[in-house]
Amino acid sequence: MAFASDPKMEVTQESNGLIRMFETDVPTDLLDVRITHVSFVLDDQWRDRFGGPNNAMYLVLSAPEVIAYRKAHNIGPLTEGWIRSGGSLSKQEVVGDLYNVTVKQALDYILQFYPGFWIYENCQSDDAKAGRNVYFGFFRKVIPHK
Repeated sequence: MAFASDPKMEVTQESNGLIRMFETDVPTDLLDVRITHVSFVLDDQWRDRFGGPNNAMYLVLSAPEVIAYRKAHNIGPLTEGWIRSGGSLSKQEVVGDLYNVTVKQALDYILQFYPGFWIYENCQSDDAKAGRNVYFGFFRKVIPHK
């Protein structure tokens, strides 16, 4: 195993086949925040503006519960810049509504529409008062043309 020499790195495979790779000393509390409702159903005005997995991820991370948790626990950046670019706009879109799901479950839902993987970066500040910064990104699986 590639990470056998790193005791803090763990790789697991869930019963649904999903593989997770994570460092055991990285806080994942933000991934466990429960969202009451997130809708991927957009009217025609917004449909062309919200294609692609990172934009679907933005809808999840903009949920009021996520924003409130970030502010209460000093998790920045406190702008929309916390999503890393990892894909281009796409006419393909995530559809449906999710109710009472964690951030992690909602991000996993996006994988059903855009095969690939999402990342969660947690950057501790040297200044305890500054809190920490968290970044997310989605990277699509590239399927070569035949």
